[in-house]
Amino acid sequence: MAMGALTLRSPRAEKFLEFWLLVPNLIPQLFLILAVLNLSLWIPCFRPSFGAVVMTHAMLNSGLVALALLRLLSSKLSGFLDLAIVEGANRRMIWWEVILPALKSELLFLFLFVFSVCMTSFSIPLVLGGLRVSTFEVLIYQTLRTTSDWSKAIDYALIQILALSLFALLIPKPRWSWTGSTTQWQQLGLKRFLPFAFAPSAVLILGWGIGIAQAARHYVSEDLFFDPTVAALTTMIVALGTGFATLLLCLWISYVWPHPCLSRFMKSYLAPSSAITGFALLILPGQSGNWPLVKMIVALTLLSFPLLFRWMGQSALESLEEPIAVARTLGASWSQILFEIIWPQRAPIFFRMAGVSALWASGDFALSSIVAEGHRTWALWIDSLLNSYRLDLASLLTIPLFAMGLLCYGFFVGAGRYVAR
Repeated sequence: MAMGALTLRSPRAEKFLEFWLLVPNLIPQLFLILAVLNLSLWIPCFRPSFGAVVMTHAMLNSGLVALALLRLLSSKLSGFLDLAIVEGANRRMIWWEVILPALKSELLFLFLFVFSVCMTSFSIPLVLGGLRVSTFEVLIYQTLRTTSDWSKAIDYALIQILALSLFALLIPKPRWSWTGSTTQWQQLGLKRFLPFAFAPSAVLILGWGIGIAQAARHYVSEDLFFDPTVAALTTMIVALGTGFATLLLCLWISYVWPHPCLSRFMKSYLAPSSAITGFALLILPGQSGNWPLVKMIVALTLLSFPLLFRWMGQSALESLEEPIAVARTLGASWSQILFEIIWPQRAPIFFRMAGVSALWASGDFALSSIVAEGHRTWALWIDSLLNSYRLDLASLLTIPLFAMGLLCYGFFVGAGRYVAR
């Protein structure tokens, strides 16, 4: 995918492809699951099985990894690549003798990232795994739901945490940033690989479109068996609440940054087990009224924030460590540094993190189903349709759900632009 992207000639096309590569990561996983289920009617490899789980995770992560490789080429190897091209090295020599050896530690980190995402994944193996596939997350969920055996569930969670921590300790986290365009290295790419860069998002849209087309032919108003106004309001409350909670966490971390212990913790910390988090919040007091909504917001924030911080927030704060150190040397207070140095420069990034977390929260159904306690979001009603094998109607109902998620995302991004101005 990265080699195909290198053949693009204009920065505008490069920007579009950057967005296109991130589409599977930006949208809620419910859309990806529905697309795979719709395609499974025609493509056997997408039918619920171990292969479907692996292929879905590959579609989810391949675009992000390809984009990371492009950033690495621009930020770390630009001088080496220019020199190799001037000296007349061919494409094969540059890839095998320059790029891959120089990016060994970064490739190991990308492997750790994908490994961690797949190992802690919950909704994809829960729905697409069928009866024969059980990951640690699904095993914890089934253990707590059927036998309520907390000791066994915690044992499974500890094994998972130890395995991920071991990888995190062995593989150091590299640093990179997008520092320029890659259009000057077109000779390193292959045009016949360009379709691979568009494939994951194209498959997602194709599967989604198939479900919507089928629903448009068979839908009648009596099929809608829930109150859409209540479901939409509940979804918006959970999504916006998760976004504001993410924003508060960004402010708290910025207030104490740079903090060596906190920095090491956030670099190595991974999202807690979804099943453990959901059931732990479920047994806490507050099963009546609107407390389940608060629990949903807390759970979704705890799960989405670590990934978002490592994706966007960490590099944004690390780039300001030098001016923060100078300000503290000159006697500036913690709050003064936060609101006069960090906030004016990094507010758009924090609001974008909040927008993405709200977008993800609007489409969550796996974790929300544990702590919902009668509060049904739009995504939970879609999950009910999946359990009833109404893939067509479920696909159709994702249109208003996607609109609600985009509305929440646009609210936070717009607020970030306003604050920046």
